[in-house]
This record gives sequence, structure tokens and C-alpha cells, in this order.
Amino acid sequence: MSNPPHSSSFIDRHDYEEEPLPLTRLKSLLTKPLRITISDGRTFIGSFMCTDQQRNTILTNTEEFRFRDDGKGGRESGLGRYVGMVMIPWKLVRRVEMEYSGLVGDEGYT
Repeated sequence: MSNPPHSSSFIDRHDYEEEPLPLTRLKSLLTKPLRITISDGRTFIGSFMCTDQQRNTILTNTEEFRFRDDGKGGRESGLGRYVGMVMIPWKLVRRVEMEYSGLVGDEGYT
């Protein structure tokens, strides 16, 4: 009876292939806070968990914000509410922003 090869002798070809840049960028967003604005004006802020082939996006620990006209051509902030985990269909997405912390005193979404 022959012994199976030692696990370290196996070479997985995937270990030497580079991941496509878009996938690397997407993976770098995992668990990061995102702000997603959808077509009806609502904004969701939560931690990015995953996406699917149709680009539907799942956020966890999410808050939903509704904005209304302030009567002067601007938007007035409404109160937010905790909605937990949400799936946002890509066809509704109008804007996706990631929170960043750049220079001292320069924090926000881009």
C-alpha cells in the first residue's frame, strides 16, 4: 500500500494565479461601512456583506434614512431607523459611497 502524498507536496494552481482587480477591490469592501442611495430617495448605511451575480447588495447593521424637500430646493434630513440586514436590488441603486478616513480632519464618504 502506498502512502498518500504529504499535503505540502500538493500545489494548487490557484495559489499562483493573481485575482482579478475588480474582485480584489470588492473583497476589500467586506464589512466596511457603505452608504447606498436608491431611486426613491432613501439612503441605507450599513456594513457590506456580499453581492450576487445580479449585483444585489446585502448590508448588515443597517439604518435607513428618508429625506424630504425643505421647500427651498434642498433636502431636509429625516430621522433614521434601524432595519438590520437588508438586500438592495441593484436596479434601484443610484449611488454607492464608502466611508473613508483620509487626512486628519478629512473624514466622510466618497
